[in-house]
Amino acid sequence: ACPPSVVVLESCAVEDPLLAINILIILILALRFSCTAYRCLYTVYRGVTIMATRRVGFLGLGVMGKQMAKQLLRSNIEVVVWNRSMDKTNELVEDLGATAMGSPAEVVAASDVTHAMLSDPAASEAVVLGPDGVLAAMEPGRSFIDHTTTSEHSSTKLQAAIGAKGGRFLAAPVSGGWRDAAKGELLFIAGGDRSLFDESSA
Repeated sequence: ACPPSVVVLESCAVEDPLLAINILIILILALRFSCTAYRCLYTVYRGVTIMATRRVGFLGLGVMGKQMAKQLLRSNIEVVVWNRSMDKTNELVEDLGATAMGSPAEVVAASDVTHAMLSDPAASEAVVLGPDGVLAAMEPGRSFIDHTTTSEHSSTKLQAAIGAKGGRFLAAPVSGGWRDAAKGELLFIAGGDRSLFDESSA
């Protein structure tokens, strides 16, 4: 069965051939992992636009996640962070004013919207569904945006679990490398709750 609400995004011109190839790859994956009834287009964001204007959580501070969290902090957004290796939070806390928490659940409880950039679908499911995970603190009024490159099965599973707790879910995997993240020029393919997308990209 199809997940209940998938965002249809507006397209824009892309001149960089490498970026165009990345877009094509993501579109193929997006179409593979979605129902045929969905129109899956693309959009390019310059600057950090997949974000909230309130308190934001960020889970996963690897090469990509750290750069994305830095963009939020440099935009004067209050950010709460978590990483399995807590030493990776030090730079963001000491230099940019982030607040570190001890578990994903604590981050969700302290945030209006929580973002995640994790290594793979298994890591994403563990962080959401595991002990002291995202789901433990999810409730109506809270939202989760997953930037992990994932699968239809995993995204549908997380969407159903978060929705059952009254939360909102958006899958927004990215195309681009850490240099693009550092410049706020990642490309996002977003699917899920339309109201969350509209609020986060305003």
